[in-house]
Amino acid sequence: MSRLALAYRLLGLVLLLLTGATGCQKGPNSPTTGPPITVTAKTPRLQEAGNGKVRWPVAGFHDAIIVSSNTAGVPDSPTTYDLWDPASGTLTAIPGWQTAPGGRERIIGSWDDWVLVELYLSSSSEQFSFALRNLGTGEIRNVKMGANPEPPQIADGRVVWISDAAAAQEIHVYSLATGGEETIRLAPEFNAFGVGISGNRLAWFEVKDGEPGRIVTLDLASGATTGVPLPASVHGLFAVSGDGRYGATDKHDRTPGVFVFDSTTQKTTRLLDTRTGDLWIRGSYVIWEVEQDQHVAGFYDLKRRELRLVQRRSGSMPFTTSVFGNWFVWSEMPNPPPPTVAGGGMPVGPDWYYYALKLGP
Repeated sequence: MSRLALAYRLLGLVLLLLTGATGCQKGPNSPTTGPPITVTAKTPRLQEAGNGKVRWPVAGFHDAIIVSSNTAGVPDSPTTYDLWDPASGTLTAIPGWQTAPGGRERIIGSWDDWVLVELYLSSSSEQFSFALRNLGTGEIRNVKMGANPEPPQIADGRVVWISDAAAAQEIHVYSLATGGEETIRLAPEFNAFGVGISGNRLAWFEVKDGEPGRIVTLDLASGATTGVPLPASVHGLFAVSGDGRYGATDKHDRTPGVFVFDSTTQKTTRLLDTRTGDLWIRGSYVIWEVEQDQHVAGFYDLKRRELRLVQRRSGSMPFTTSVFGNWFVWSEMPNPPPPTVAGGGMPVGPDWYYYALKLGP
């Protein structure tokens, strides 16, 4: 579970005690359920381990997916990267890109030809920065992020993130076109989470001690700010859509699950009755961390207001899930799972795959 997920667990408990959890009169809505996501002979797939490498899809890039690879059985081996095209099945190496010995990095996402990479100077480093790699021109930019930042997000020509400053939190907006950075200083009594961006609109969730949280949107062109308070039944948000309309949370009143709050209609939709870990909003899709005692995988389409779930197959169960650009990607593991190996973890067998589903426009 990430530091953000843990913070929301504590925040939800505090707000529950403060508000008394009065809730909505009619309770959450039920989503429209689309057809199950199934594996067929035509389903695009990528073998998790092959040619001495262990692979992980990490980000979308145009119509393809960036895949990181490490030498199997060697945790500190340099990471290399490939482009996987699920439509054709091809896997193409990205030349000249691998981590330095002992270095760590995490791919966050991409926009146009730019790939956003969160950097860690060493395995024990707490100094955060990010790099921007242009896979078309080869240009690399390095930008410092400040203290205790949330993971940055990239969309519509900008990178945004939240960091701590001496007196209060700050939201940073970095322009890919100019290389300039704008800093938005928040009032010291507020804590902000889950910043996102869509066009010229910036959105985040913020909370003040003793008060319900709210979704805040900022028009970067005009400077106009709008705040929409959350109902008492919604105890904090893990993620906010870039336009500020939707938020995702793991609790409604006293009931755990996966929920989506619509700030325009003030209605909440229950996606799952099961608990989960992290929640994310990727473009128009809500996804969740697959809990290993539940194995419920899928996504919720905010445009279609449709929930789609991976159908369990005999002898296997969903393991990981994400949305990368125009693709929904999930992996499966054997059921029952294999025994763990020394040092933790499970051995990846030759029949372990990532599967991909093309998402609609």
